[in-house]
Amino acid sequence: MKATIRYNTLKSDFAFSEYIQKVRSIFSGAINIQELHLTSGASQTTAQVLGAFDAPQSQMMNIKKLVLNVEQYSPALVAILRAMPGLKHLELPQLRGGEIQLDETDLPELESLKAELQLEARIVPGRPIKKLELVYDWRPDKDQRWQRLTLSTCAITEFTVPSTFS
Repeated sequence: MKATIRYNTLKSDFAFSEYIQKVRSIFSGAINIQELHLTSGASQTTAQVLGAFDAPQSQMMNIKKLVLNVEQYSPALVAILRAMPGLKHLELPQLRGGEIQLDETDLPELESLKAELQLEARIVPGRPIKKLELVYDWRPDKDQRWQRLTLSTCAITEFTVPSTFS
């Protein structure tokens, strides 16, 4: 089962509190979600949605793919990721900065990651990442972050970088 949750603060037909209630009702009975996309671009909105459904950890363990369009780090993000030990695909295409701190035991099955270089450098080491996709501009420089991408526990077989850079 795939769930895509969108909330557009500019064009919404209902209040945010109603939106949260709808999300709660979806998650209360959705025990087989394997792919979850939270497409709100507003980080505060997404963090509230993640914390709103109070899903038991067993429900979240089934999620295999998570796409979060959050722009800023939130401690709720780490808590959500820790509740998903079976997660195989993670996309954080809009998250900036490298504040995310995961333990070595978090995300033990993660195989693919789409994020900016700074985040990938923090998430890749110690995980069986096979597929990496960088977002935004990148520059092959002397930065140590590039070295950290080699610390996957298996061979990276697919590596995608943005084609537009100057």
